[in-house]
Amino acid sequence: AMVNQDGEAVREALLEGRITIIDFIFTNCPFVCPPMSEQMRVLSTQLADTPVRFASFSVDPVRDTPEALKAFAAKHEADLSRWTFLSGEPGEVERILGAIGFELFEDKTRPIPLPDGSTMLNIAHPSKLMLIDGERRVLMLASFNDPEQVQELERRARALAEK
Repeated sequence: AMVNQDGEAVREALLEGRITIIDFIFTNCPFVCPPMSEQMRVLSTQLADTPVRFASFSVDPVRDTPEALKAFAAKHEADLSRWTFLSGEPGEVERILGAIGFELFEDKTRPIPLPDGSTMLNIAHPSKLMLIDGERRVLMLASFNDPEQVQELERRARALAEK
């Protein structure tokens, strides 16, 4: 079980029977998360005429409360009718990532300053956009900053949505 940006419980059914593009982010990330989220926003606009959904999973459940996720969504002009931001208990996202062959770890070489003056360690996580089918299978990984891969991701998502 995860919690969305509105504090509502969300289960795996969110992904069932739907074509979804997902990514893994954290709201305090100054590195790959902002441009990756921008690419998700662009894709959501380009695929607005399809039923393709979007989901961003936080890798920092301690800090990424529903309020933080909602503010992050607003900052990235996310259409929350199609794009869900999720956080869960510590360990839940690691379980999801492990099931598809990825890991998280704290990067001690890149501390991140927080708004309250404290710092946190950077969380190394996948920086790929993932195309998921209605049976929760990963069909494609795309580098968010590779225009050809993103274009292919959009093409495949559109083709699947039209079936």
